[in-house]
Amino acid sequence: MSSSRFIASRSDFPISEDIAAKAGIGKGTVYLYFKNKDDIVLNIALDYLNNALKNTKSKLDQIDDVEDQLREMVKYYPVKTYEFVNEYKHADDFLHYLEYANIEKLGYANIVENYYAYFRMILNAGIERNIFKINDIEERIKDICFMINAFLPPYREVSSIQELNLKLDNYVDMLLDYCKKQ
Repeated sequence: MSSSRFIASRSDFPISEDIAAKAGIGKGTVYLYFKNKDDIVLNIALDYLNNALKNTKSKLDQIDDVEDQLREMVKYYPVKTYEFVNEYKHADDFLHYLEYANIEKLGYANIVENYYAYFRMILNAGIERNIFKINDIEERIKDICFMINAFLPPYREVSSIQELNLKLDNYVDMLLDYCKKQ
């Protein structure tokens, strides 16, 4: 049961009655799939991010330049999270649940594994093409992911998607300079 499919037209999170009605099942049956509303919302977010990552991978496959690939990959999670929070007005109330343990428990560990694998692929390609000079790829991936968290909600310094993209571009420019000099 893909939870995000039931709420495509809503501006806020579904309640169990909405999901049951769209799925053509009884309200109680919803709770055979989900423990509670938080579980429903978390699954919606993970489904959303999983689909967005698949789309990002398709974009990466069409980009030859590793610098542009890195830029696309760094922007993926912050931009998609921003879009999700703006689509669902209470999303930032639960985003702290998007920790690896919860993601893994719900069967979405592949999101994190693929996310790291795409960074690894890009950084390795940059090294092979003599564009990047990176000694420890795994540590750089951890550093990148750590810094990306600065661009996630709650948004203190970002008032629009354009402003978020500008800040991310500035960060990627610094990251690229670092990867070239290391």
